Amino acid sequence: MRDSLPNGYCARPAQQECPHPSACLTCPDFQTTPEFLEVHRRQASTNRRLIAQADARGQFRLADNLRQVQENLERIIPALEAVGDEEGPRDDR
Repeated sequence: MRDSLPNGYCARPAQQECPHPSACLTCPDFQTTPEFLEVHRRQASTNRRLIAQADARGQFRLADNLRQVQENLERIIPALEAVGDEEGPRDDR
């Protein structure tokens, strides 16, 4: 069974501990779907602002960690957009 996250699902087997909580976007067990696209877009926007702030404060390690997350978001977002385009418009009626 997958554990729900605000931006996808954790597919790590329940018997295994998570070695990096709160670092889901960099985890190979992280899974997401087009339904979370807006969450990823908002996170990318916020993340860009946080990177700029960290750079301005000289917090280079934090900025580097945020850049790694941003790189993952910049791969995830277009991939989800492509999947959403393939699925076509959703009829939620």
